[in-house]
Amino acid sequence: MWKFFILSLCALTTLSCGIKVGGGSLRDPVPNGTLVASGEFQGQNGKTVSGSALVYQTGQVSYVLRLSGVSFPAESGQQIFAVVGGSTLSAIELRGNTGDQNYDITLSGFTSPDWQLVRIHSTVYATDYAQATLISR
Repeated sequence: MWKFFILSLCALTTLSCGIKVGGGSLRDPVPNGTLVASGEFQGQNGKTVSGSALVYQTGQVSYVLRLSGVSFPAESGQQIFAVVGGSTLSAIELRGNTGDQNYDITLSGFTSPDWQLVRIHSTVYATDYAQATLISR
Protein backbone atom coordinates (compact mmCIF):
# COMPACT_ATOMS: atom_id res chain seq x y z
CA MET A 1 0.00 0.00 0.00
CA TRP A 2 2.73 2.47 0.98
CA LYS A 3 4.77 1.55 -2.06
CA PHE A 4 1.83 2.37 -4.36
CA PHE A 5 1.22 5.66 -2.52
CA ILE A 6 4.86 6.72 -2.79
CA LEU A 7 5.08 5.78 -6.48
CA SER A 8 1.86 7.67 -7.21
CA LEU A 9 3.08 10.72 -5.31
CA CYS A 10 6.41 10.67 -7.20
CA ALA A 11 4.64 10.42 -10.55
CA LEU A 12 2.24 13.26 -9.69
CA THR A 13 5.07 15.48 -8.44
CA THR A 14 7.14 14.81 -11.55
CA LEU A 15 4.27 15.69 -13.90
CA SER A 16 3.13 18.77 -12.00
CA CYS A 17 6.67 20.22 -11.83
CA GLY A 18 7.03 20.11 -15.61
CA ILE A 19 9.85 17.56 -15.61
CA LYS A 20 9.68 15.56 -18.81
CA VAL A 21 8.93 11.90 -18.34
CA GLY A 22 10.33 9.35 -20.78
CA GLY A 23 13.11 9.79 -23.23
CA GLY A 24 14.48 8.74 -26.54
CA SER A 25 15.08 10.52 -29.77
CA LEU A 26 12.09 12.11 -31.55
CA ARG A 27 11.50 11.02 -35.14
CA ASP A 28 8.91 13.32 -36.72
CA PRO A 29 8.55 12.78 -40.50
CA VAL A 30 9.86 15.28 -43.04
CA PRO A 31 6.97 17.70 -43.70
CA ASN A 32 5.26 18.06 -47.08
CA GLY A 33 5.90 21.47 -48.54
CA THR A 34 8.60 23.68 -49.99
CA LEU A 35 11.87 24.24 -48.13
CA VAL A 36 12.19 28.04 -47.82
CA ALA A 37 15.06 28.48 -45.31
CA SER A 38 17.66 26.46 -43.44
CA GLY A 39 20.71 26.78 -41.22
CA GLU A 40 23.05 24.79 -38.98
CA PHE A 41 22.96 25.19 -35.21
CA GLN A 42 26.03 26.63 -33.50
CA GLY A 43 26.57 26.28 -29.75
CA GLN A 44 26.28 29.38 -27.61
CA ASN A 45 27.75 30.14 -24.18
CA GLY A 46 30.04 27.09 -24.18
CA LYS A 47 27.32 24.56 -25.08
CA THR A 48 27.97 21.72 -27.53
CA VAL A 49 25.11 21.27 -29.98
CA SER A 50 24.49 19.77 -33.41
CA GLY A 51 21.73 19.68 -36.01
CA SER A 52 19.91 22.06 -38.27
CA ALA A 53 16.78 24.22 -38.47
CA LEU A 54 14.69 23.99 -41.62
CA VAL A 55 11.55 25.94 -42.53
CA TYR A 56 8.98 24.41 -44.89
CA GLN A 57 6.07 26.37 -46.35
CA THR A 58 3.02 24.10 -46.24
CA GLY A 59 0.28 26.60 -47.13
CA GLN A 60 -0.25 30.28 -47.87
CA VAL A 61 0.46 31.32 -44.24
CA SER A 62 1.37 27.89 -42.83
CA TYR A 63 4.92 26.78 -42.09
CA VAL A 64 6.69 23.94 -40.32
CA LEU A 65 9.86 24.67 -38.38
CA ARG A 66 11.81 21.41 -38.41
CA LEU A 67 14.72 20.70 -36.11
CA SER A 68 16.67 17.94 -37.86
CA GLY A 69 19.30 15.69 -36.31
CA VAL A 70 19.52 17.89 -33.26
CA SER A 71 21.35 17.20 -30.05
CA PHE A 72 21.20 19.76 -27.23
CA PRO A 73 22.08 19.51 -23.53
CA ALA A 74 19.06 18.02 -21.71
CA GLU A 75 17.24 20.39 -19.40
CA SER A 76 13.67 21.31 -18.53
CA GLY A 77 12.43 24.70 -19.68
CA GLN A 78 14.14 24.95 -23.07
CA GLN A 79 12.32 27.04 -25.65
CA ILE A 80 12.59 27.76 -29.36
CA PHE A 81 12.52 31.33 -30.64
CA ALA A 82 12.30 32.07 -34.36
CA VAL A 83 13.04 35.52 -35.77
CA VAL A 84 11.13 36.47 -38.90
CA GLY A 85 11.42 39.88 -40.56
CA GLY A 86 13.06 41.34 -37.46
CA SER A 87 10.25 40.11 -35.17
CA THR A 88 10.68 37.35 -32.62
CA LEU A 89 7.78 34.89 -32.68
CA SER A 90 6.21 33.59 -29.47
CA ALA A 91 8.26 30.98 -27.64
CA ILE A 92 7.68 27.32 -28.47
CA GLU A 93 8.51 24.69 -25.85
CA LEU A 94 11.22 22.31 -27.05
CA ARG A 95 9.74 18.77 -27.01
CA GLY A 96 13.04 16.94 -26.68
CA ASN A 97 16.77 17.44 -26.85
CA THR A 98 17.56 14.94 -29.65
CA GLY A 99 16.20 13.80 -32.99
CA ASP A 100 13.89 15.27 -35.63
CA GLN A 101 11.07 17.55 -34.48
CA ASN A 102 8.37 19.49 -36.34
CA TYR A 103 6.62 22.63 -35.06
CA ASP A 104 3.64 24.19 -36.89
CA ILE A 105 3.74 27.98 -37.30
CA THR A 106 1.09 30.25 -38.81
CA LEU A 107 2.25 33.65 -40.05
CA SER A 108 -0.38 36.19 -40.98
CA GLY A 109 0.63 39.68 -41.97
CA PHE A 110 3.81 38.57 -43.78
CA THR A 111 3.70 38.57 -47.60
CA SER A 112 7.18 37.10 -48.10
CA PRO A 113 8.56 36.22 -44.67
CA ASP A 114 12.28 36.71 -44.19
CA TRP A 115 13.26 33.84 -41.86
CA GLN A 116 16.39 35.06 -40.09
CA LEU A 117 17.32 32.77 -37.20
CA VAL A 118 16.24 30.16 -34.69
CA ARG A 119 17.46 30.17 -31.07
CA ILE A 120 17.27 27.49 -28.39
CA HIS A 121 16.94 29.24 -25.04
CA SER A 122 17.18 27.96 -21.47
CA THR A 123 14.58 29.50 -19.15
CA VAL A 124 16.30 27.90 -16.15
CA TYR A 125 19.66 29.61 -16.79
CA ALA A 126 18.29 32.56 -18.83
CA THR A 127 20.80 31.94 -21.60
CA ASP A 128 20.90 30.75 -25.20
CA TYR A 129 22.18 27.24 -25.90
CA ALA A 130 22.20 27.36 -29.69
CA GLN A 131 21.51 29.52 -32.70
CA ALA A 132 20.97 28.76 -36.37
CA THR A 133 21.27 31.63 -38.86
CA LEU A 134 18.80 30.86 -41.63
CA ILE A 135 19.50 31.21 -45.33
CA SER A 136 16.59 31.55 -47.75
CA ARG A 137 16.30 28.83 -50.39
